Amino acid sequence: MKKKTTRIVIISGDNEFVCKLFDRSFLIKNKKNFSIVSFISSFNGIENVKKIFKNTDVYSFRDFEKTNISIFKNPKNEIDKNVLEKNYDIESLSYNFLNYANPGHYNFSLRELKQAYYNALNFSLNFLDYYKPNCVICTDVPHSFQTFIFTRLCEKRKIKVVFKRQLFFPPNSFIFQNSLFKINFLDREKKNNYKYIERKKNKNNAIKYFNGVKNENLKGLNPTLLGKDHFITKSFLMRINFLYLNYIILFFKQAPIHLAKIYIKYFLNLLKIFTTTRSNFKKKMDKINDIEDFLKNKGKLYKDSKTSLVHQDLLFLKGDFIKLSLFKKYNSLTSQTLYKENYLYFPLHYQPEATTYPLGNYFIDQFNAVKILSTHIPKGYYIYVKEHPDTFNLGRTMWTKGNYSRDNNFYDQLISLKNVKLVPMTENIFKLTKNSKAVCTLTGAPGLEGLISGKPVIIFGTAWYENCKEVFKCSTHKDLKQIIRKIRRGVKPNINNVKKFIIKNSIHFYNPMKLDNKNKLRYVRSKLFSQINKTNIII
Repeated sequence: MKKKTTRIVIISGDNEFVCKLFDRSFLIKNKKNFSIVSFISSFNGIENVKKIFKNTDVYSFRDFEKTNISIFKNPKNEIDKNVLEKNYDIESLSYNFLNYANPGHYNFSLRELKQAYYNALNFSLNFLDYYKPNCVICTDVPHSFQTFIFTRLCEKRKIKVVFKRQLFFPPNSFIFQNSLFKINFLDREKKNNYKYIERKKNKNNAIKYFNGVKNENLKGLNPTLLGKDHFITKSFLMRINFLYLNYIILFFKQAPIHLAKIYIKYFLNLLKIFTTTRSNFKKKMDKINDIEDFLKNKGKLYKDSKTSLVHQDLLFLKGDFIKLSLFKKYNSLTSQTLYKENYLYFPLHYQPEATTYPLGNYFIDQFNAVKILSTHIPKGYYIYVKEHPDTFNLGRTMWTKGNYSRDNNFYDQLISLKNVKLVPMTENIFKLTKNSKAVCTLTGAPGLEGLISGKPVIIFGTAWYENCKEVFKCSTHKDLKQIIRKIRRGVKPNINNVKKFIIKNSIHFYNPMKLDNKNKLRYVRSKLFSQINKTNIII
């Protein structure tokens, strides 16, 4: 029986990575094994994608996210009772992802929320019917509104979804994952030289990371985050609650630089427009005004919203001052840390990002995880909650969005729970872990660090290390009651088992973003296609 060609859709946030992975020679060698039927491309490098993937329908991620792609519309996919009931579980989670598009929390009415979901659902169903893929490959965790809905529909239809998930160790490494809510390492290929070389590097890095946590020194072992600016959390004046002077200092620190950049960008863009021909005018305007981060305009449907670069920069500048107010609120509610108390340590995730959206699943709103803990911990126990420092970061990369999912009410809600205390930002994370009865997180690095430190760890989401037998995974009241019982009995992780797990599963790529040699390229390809069952490729 002749084997069917695998029909692949690629959703790319990293065109350089994909173009190296699927270069022309690789595509020619494997044209009988798979066909890339559609390529959803990030804005940067889309022209190069079109050159390499000549027989593929290439669309911009912007158009995909806003459902502005003209494809055949199947009448059966129009929204009715059956369509909604089949996908009710997607709807409830999908609304969380609109936080990415909603700075200030006020841009969506209830009707606009519903319309955004209906448009995305209908478009995704039509897209799948039109291209009929067997597999979807994403260069990142599907964590935008549209990609989440799309990939969840694929999973429901038994269409293989494989995505690249960046990890915190070794620095800038990743795994390929084939389920949003379940970790399944497939690594049973025959050993060969190039895999052995990469595995050896990864094993050494895993040991370095383990020893770094044990020695309370992770310098050089954490991912490199660009554009970080922790002026707010490090400000001495904020510690003595001198808010207004901080507003003045922040204004002179941020406004002159960023306002100048905004004006320069605006006038340079105008110059480009006026020096181009009329026929290219619209294309130039679209290129200048549309951005990759899709914000919602108040009073418009999400699919019809467009955000100019100037508008985006102004929102970021406004966000700097919102973060200052948030930090003041947080500081005003913190309590003195009493290390002799019985407490569970809960370091919050930065939001929105993939570690919570979608990997936090039912606990994307971290308040829900804290609240269920608060309900079940015994009398005399506390939950020490510490905010993620990047929530107040002033950088101009992805870390600008710390205020998109936080407001004053969030901290008021936390402190309203009688056994919850907010921890000052100045407290040492290693000391908080060392003196705790357990560490709690959705999916984050503090969980793994807690295990290495010999502390019980409770996770609420899809952590890459969740299959370690020493981890307690919680999703229900029943789970948590049993876990708390074990913690009170003094159950602790076996550190040797943790170390073995880390080394065994260090099947990730050291600095894999640079596919700078054939061995590394072949290794990444083998890892990717090992997640796509029964797909034979010529590496």
